[in-house]
Amino acid sequence: MGKLIRQFDWNASPLGLPRHWPLPLKVAVQLILSSHHPMLVWWGDELIQFYNDAYRQTLGPERHPAALGQCGAQSWVEAGAIIEPELRHVMSGQGALWHEDRLAPVTRHGTRQDIWWNYSLGPIVDESAIRGVLAICSDVSAQHVLRESLSQSYHSLFGSMDQAFCVLELLYGPGKEVDDCRYIETNAAFAHQTGIRDAKGKRLRELTPEIDGDWLCRLGKTAQTGLPLHVQREVPWLKRWLDIDAFRIGDTPGNIVGVLFRDVTGQKRDEQALETSRAAAQQERARLQAILDAAPIAIGVADADGKLIHVNYEKRRLWGGADPLSFSASEYAQRKAWHGPETPKAGQLLSEDEWPLVRALRGEDRPRELIEIETLDTPSARKTVVASAAPVRDSEGALVGAVTVLMDISERVRAEEELRQANTRKDNFLAMLAHELRNPLAPIAAASELLAHRAPDPERVRQTTTIIGRQVKYMTELLDDLLEVTRIAHGLVVLQKRRIDLKDVIAHSSEQMHSRLEGRKHTLHVHCAPAPTIVYGDERRLVQVVVNLLNNAVKYTHPGGNIDLKLTLKDSQVEIAVRDNGIGMSAEMIDRVFDMFMQAERNNDMVQGGLGLGLALVRQLVELHGGTVRAESAGLDQGSTFTVALPRCEERAAAVVAPVPASSPRTLTATNVLIVDDNVDAAEMLAQCLESFGYLPRIANSATQAIDMANATPPDVCLLNIVLPDFDGYELARRLRANPRTHGATLVAVTGFAEEHESNDGYDTGINFHFVKPVDTQRLHELLAYGHIRRS
Repeated sequence: MGKLIRQFDWNASPLGLPRHWPLPLKVAVQLILSSHHPMLVWWGDELIQFYNDAYRQTLGPERHPAALGQCGAQSWVEAGAIIEPELRHVMSGQGALWHEDRLAPVTRHGTRQDIWWNYSLGPIVDESAIRGVLAICSDVSAQHVLRESLSQSYHSLFGSMDQAFCVLELLYGPGKEVDDCRYIETNAAFAHQTGIRDAKGKRLRELTPEIDGDWLCRLGKTAQTGLPLHVQREVPWLKRWLDIDAFRIGDTPGNIVGVLFRDVTGQKRDEQALETSRAAAQQERARLQAILDAAPIAIGVADADGKLIHVNYEKRRLWGGADPLSFSASEYAQRKAWHGPETPKAGQLLSEDEWPLVRALRGEDRPRELIEIETLDTPSARKTVVASAAPVRDSEGALVGAVTVLMDISERVRAEEELRQANTRKDNFLAMLAHELRNPLAPIAAASELLAHRAPDPERVRQTTTIIGRQVKYMTELLDDLLEVTRIAHGLVVLQKRRIDLKDVIAHSSEQMHSRLEGRKHTLHVHCAPAPTIVYGDERRLVQVVVNLLNNAVKYTHPGGNIDLKLTLKDSQVEIAVRDNGIGMSAEMIDRVFDMFMQAERNNDMVQGGLGLGLALVRQLVELHGGTVRAESAGLDQGSTFTVALPRCEERAAAVVAPVPASSPRTLTATNVLIVDDNVDAAEMLAQCLESFGYLPRIANSATQAIDMANATPPDVCLLNIVLPDFDGYELARRLRANPRTHGATLVAVTGFAEEHESNDGYDTGINFHFVKPVDTQRLHELLAYGHIRRS
């Protein structure tokens, strides 16, 4: 263009312009020539146009070079109606103009075309006036078409999507907080999901007054920070749940946001239903787990590979140690186990393939085994269990796992073994009892025959009655031991405790055992500590303990043996040790020696009587005193030592006790004694004994007969059997006490019941004294003669 401008013959120009250009024109032309943008100048009142090469491309070959130097309005006839008023506007001094994306049609290649322009019109001013117009323009038709295409695509996209979309203009209140919104754009899904039609241009609060300020505040934060917002919320006025995405439109803080949302009410309901189902399932699982944990049997569930996937509490308790869920299938099957007792393979190791769980996983239906397992505790223990299993199959019958159940029957097996041992001990006890009762019965029967068939000989009668008395005393001791064990086992023994010196207990015990020691020709060595050996206990019971220990030593020591009885102080205890050089004990016997009915093996030279209750009584009586007893032996024929340890009491000054004057016998005045017993022979023999002491006995064989006889002749003393055919002796005692004629009589119970609670019951009904059959007639005589029973 510069060449064209320079070649232009300005003198021949009809414009009549001077040869020398004005400065503004020179500046404009220089600007045009140096620019790569389409630029032109309309100059003078005729608006003659000059342009650069970039603008020539816009004109096209049909208009250039003819358009150069011509009136601009003639060059753009198609757009004259648009451009000419704007040129006049600028030339008249009304200011510059700028347009973007404005339609200005042109004719190219003989065809009219719609061209979209971006252009500006600015005045060229010299010192006196506006001389021309500088135009800068760009053909943006391609961009316009692209924008239109994008706009159509945008509307097509958002119009066809199933998510609701809207563009909101945020409206701020006086405090610069978002107070409302205006809808700028919405799509079809928006109207469908919200039910709001023709929202464009309307305010949010106008359409939904229930909108909360918090939601508007969050939209404002998104518009200012550019941070997108994603939230799921329940929209009360829509009665729906929406999944919402909000984002700022533009790169800088502003007040335009886009909101994309979809209705997730159905999904939310499904989630809530799923959550309800899940909660119900969890409750069901918890209920099932509680049922399984409450079950007293071990239960495990395995998958198809044999891996335990669920176990109950009893399963964990049974195995101990590691959690069974940590076992692999092979580890579970390799646990140590043996075939159970009384099975064909009893005691043999259980192979992996023999486990019921493994067999069930092979498809075997309900396999079962009695086995012994080794637990994983430290130290481990062996337990006897009944193990069973069952396969688990799916709806098509395919094996998907198995259930294993182990029932711990260790206690039952142990109880059965103890019951068998108890039965054996019971049988042995009955055999021993029969033997021990026959032994004294034989001399008693022989003595009875002798008295019946031979002429009375005072010396022979004395010897015979002595034998009978000795055997009766032995039988009484047997029965007393049995009753003593029963009373202690039932907690019926009440100790009469006081401070005593065990030296006295040793002295009394040695005295009682003197005849037995002499009979076996044993030597007893007694060693007592010089210091006081004070304990708090029942003297009679402790004498019984030492006597039983000495008696045990006598029985199991060969004639002529040695027995040591030693009393020593050791720290806070007093120890009584009885040592013999007898037959000794095996280790097994030491563990069981204090059990009831236990006796060592009999030897021909051992004189062993009794029922095996002596040591059992020792342990029970010692424990009642808060002490301990232990047995020791180096082995068979090595002798035995039994040691009793009792808590020691602190020494204190002994109280001075005034001597009690001995009771003088009362003068017998033919005391009337009423004997009430339904056993005729027992009553007759007791009456003869009392008659020999000088009493006047009478016999009644029932309670009713006793009342009649007592009314006729009131007795001084009534000897009452407890078990009577019409009513018992306690009721008889009550009636005798209620009767004025017999109210002052001395009532003595004579019964085979030796339990202390029976005697207490008797005292509650008015009975004064209590005797156990067979009656010690000498002690009964003391009662009648002195009014009390003297203690031995």
